[in-house]
Amino acid sequence: MERPGVNLVAGVPRSAVNAAGAVLMVFWVGTLAALFGRLAWRYPLFCTGFIALVVSVFWMGFWGPINLMLIVGILGLLWSALHDRSYRFVIGRRLRSEIQRATVYGPRWNKTMLFSGLAMQHKGRVFCPKLKSVRSTEFGDRIEVGMVVGQSPADFEARIPELETAFAARSVRIWVPAPGRLVLDVVHIEPLAVPFVPPPIPEVPYV
Repeated sequence: MERPGVNLVAGVPRSAVNAAGAVLMVFWVGTLAALFGRLAWRYPLFCTGFIALVVSVFWMGFWGPINLMLIVGILGLLWSALHDRSYRFVIGRRLRSEIQRATVYGPRWNKTMLFSGLAMQHKGRVFCPKLKSVRSTEFGDRIEVGMVVGQSPADFEARIPELETAFAARSVRIWVPAPGRLVLDVVHIEPLAVPFVPPPIPEVPYV
């Protein structure tokens, strides 16, 4: 004998059900918007490229992404050939920063903080310093860290050997640009090891 179905919203006004559905929808939309906003803040080039690829698919069909990548590649080659310094500064370092964060610092950060003793525990909860930003430089990466309440730069200075090993760096240097801010300079190429070629000195004719 089939059991009668149970109406879970029996006796509940339709307006209340609609209001609950609207609140749930707003919650999920807000959560997705916050997630995408965080990704766009951390990886602006990747997110811009992904949106451009999706738009090109709806606009031009299957050949849209291929045409878009060809155009971007040609423009990038021209920019690099005409003014390599500005290309590396605007695109190269930004792209490398996002790749380094996605492949190196992001996956290793919490484990490194925990195993090196920089994470703090309170009432069974673990609090890790936050990875706020990654900016690649000519010789390595510059990481801005959000310290846990009660930490000081001296705590990170005592863990420099662990940080160098975790991030495969030649050296890690710590500096404080402002009170409450901590920056790690993760050096992969020693500046003094790079040969410097001085610009040619123009000849000045004797008068």
